[in-house]
Amino acid sequence: MDSRKNDNKMKKERKMVEKNVRDKKVKVKGKKVTGSQDKCKEGKIGTEFQRLSTCMSPNSLYLAIKSLSKNQREMVCNMGFGSFLGMKIDSLPGKLAYFVVDSFTTSSCSIRVKSGEVAITNEAVEAMFGLPNKGLDFKTLDECDNNDPLLEAWKGQYGKGNYYNGNYLKNIRKTNVTDEMFKLNFLTLFINTFAEIETMGS
Repeated sequence: MDSRKNDNKMKKERKMVEKNVRDKKVKVKGKKVTGSQDKCKEGKIGTEFQRLSTCMSPNSLYLAIKSLSKNQREMVCNMGFGSFLGMKIDSLPGKLAYFVVDSFTTSSCSIRVKSGEVAITNEAVEAMFGLPNKGLDFKTLDECDNNDPLLEAWKGQYGKGNYYNGNYLKNIRKTNVTDEMFKLNFLTLFINTFAEIETMGS
């Protein structure tokens, strides 16, 4: 008799889980899940959320930082990115990316968490990543003259349109020199990884 009751109970729980999965498009792991028809809550094992693929992996920047010479590391510090020399992230979990996007509130520029909201401000980013929070905004800078010698020399490293993080990584690894080419390659790789991806990665 008890066995039959347990079977019926498990069937009801299974039906509820299946409905929540259909409604929320999530996969639920574990035998016990509690929740209403419109909300799937965590049970004994937990809930597996959706994944979100990102356009750019931090792997190239991670490998570039690992390969820097002593002089290059000093240059990166002088550029204001010294806090990233200890970077240990070579990938971005898809579940974490989905959670951040799903929990982000545009009106308040904040991320919803269980304890409230985390405001995303320039000061918060500076405190968390150690990024420079002063100087000129690169988005407000005038575009370079196409005939600028430095720009032409930088483009010459990549042939016709081969502006990709993997190629920036190759050129950073090629030399221990801390010249303007190194600074431009590092900045472009950093911006494409953490700030904004431009057309063709440039």
